[in-house]
Amino acid sequence: MIAGGDTYPIHFTNVIADGNLYTLTYKWPGVARRPCTPVGAFSLDDFNAFLEESHYVGAETLQGAKPRRVHHFRAGVVWEPTPEVIPPDIVTPMGGIPETDDSDARLRIPIMMGDFYVDEQDPSTFWQVLHFGMQNLYDPDLDEWIVMERFSKTPGKMTLPDECASLPVPTSPGGP
Repeated sequence: MIAGGDTYPIHFTNVIADGNLYTLTYKWPGVARRPCTPVGAFSLDDFNAFLEESHYVGAETLQGAKPRRVHHFRAGVVWEPTPEVIPPDIVTPMGGIPETDDSDARLRIPIMMGDFYVDEQDPSTFWQVLHFGMQNLYDPDLDEWIVMERFSKTPGKMTLPDECASLPVPTSPGGP
């Protein structure tokens, strides 16, 4: 995914190569150029598995130069500390002290959330995305709107910068 360009205040590329996700940040206000940030083990199959867990919000029309009929989906990632980390009897889902003996009460910490707006006729075409969370550390609001102007379903040719080859790729639980 290529976002922005040389003439825009933001220009970065996210690429999956050899089962790993990289972000190449060329321009971001107040952030030094970072031509290679290895995010960790991640594949297209991982992304599709994440989307399979999304919830359907509803049919909508995106207003723009050309109104688009879309289906709106929402997906998120939360971290639930194990009972060894935070015993369930000291917190509730709202973070307070439980008033009853609810053994299912757990602290849930949101890590990221995404709203995906896909073409009504072709759900493999994303027209708009809002994502919020820890993956947007460069943005002071921790959020980012992505609005697609054009869409291509053929893979592009990408050569990772030399900096990527010299950096260790962090591993993530459950990844390859």
